[in-house]
Amino acid sequence: MSTTPVMLPSPSGLLARLGGALVVAVVILLLFVMPAEYQIDPTGFGKLTGLTKMSQTVTAPPAAAPTPVMNTTAAHTYTVPFRTDEIAIPLGKDGELEYKVHMQPGGTLIYSWKCAEPLYIDFHGESDKDPGNATSYTVTQEAKEGNGSLIAPFAGIHGWFFQNQTDHVTVIHLKMSGFYELIPK
Repeated sequence: MSTTPVMLPSPSGLLARLGGALVVAVVILLLFVMPAEYQIDPTGFGKLTGLTKMSQTVTAPPAAAPTPVMNTTAAHTYTVPFRTDEIAIPLGKDGELEYKVHMQPGGTLIYSWKCAEPLYIDFHGESDKDPGNATSYTVTQEAKEGNGSLIAPFAGIHGWFFQNQTDHVTVIHLKMSGFYELIPK
């Protein structure tokens, strides 16, 4: 078996390879690194290829005022016990009725209601601190059912204004579950 001896480069060959590596490093620095990282483009190559855009500072639009958050955790505790109620509410022809519950801020109400006749509905709430000023959550002109949930934005009464706009007597079947207190009639 014959072995060929390994030839090491001469000192001038070694210097040539080192010089070549240095030239390549300078080219990479001038053409790529400086335009992309520091927005310095002495050759114009960075602008031509879009590399200078990589180093530009992007200014985000000013953030809107933060929305107040009652509770940001996934788990909640309540001061009132969990309850479930099913109520049948008779409503005469051209009759109207408000049905409300009292809730604390962050209290959760899950509801479902059905009726044979189309109703005008205003689901709203009134703060304990400003009882004459109602905040509407949803208003529907002709609905026969509704399903949803409410996380109370403030302490106060929350509920529905039902209005029968027909000349038929009807019954609203309301189901509620959550953390609320019934308001006496």
